[in-house]
Amino acid sequence: MPTKRKTFSDLPPATLRAILDACEGHGILDPQWLIAQGVPAETLKPLVVTHKSDRSHWKSTLFGTDGEPVDFLSGVYDLELARRIVKDLGLTPEEPYFGRGSNCRHLVGQALAVVALREQSAARAREQHGARA
Repeated sequence: MPTKRKTFSDLPPATLRAILDACEGHGILDPQWLIAQGVPAETLKPLVVTHKSDRSHWKSTLFGTDGEPVDFLSGVYDLELARRIVKDLGLTPEEPYFGRGSNCRHLVGQALAVVALREQSAARAREQHGARA
């Protein structure tokens, strides 16, 4: 029997919070960092893209970790990651704003609302289990 592919919905709330805290709408996240946070490589694979730098303007130029311009950067676009997390949590991604940063903050807020509900539900379950013991 084939195993179900893990989604971001399968990750613990603390892991989701750490990942969502890194999303700001303009960044390309290192896949190894995401894996270190607990994201399975197979979940991440569809989101890893090689991004091409356009050095015609600083807004379209990609910069490496040393602050120098680079031609290509392989990683996960954080706005796309926020969209995927929201979808995996069973919501419809809403992007009502013009800017990428504003839309990303909105998506992160959608996801964090679900994460908070899951944390509250888990806390209630622990309390009820403790009361029965």
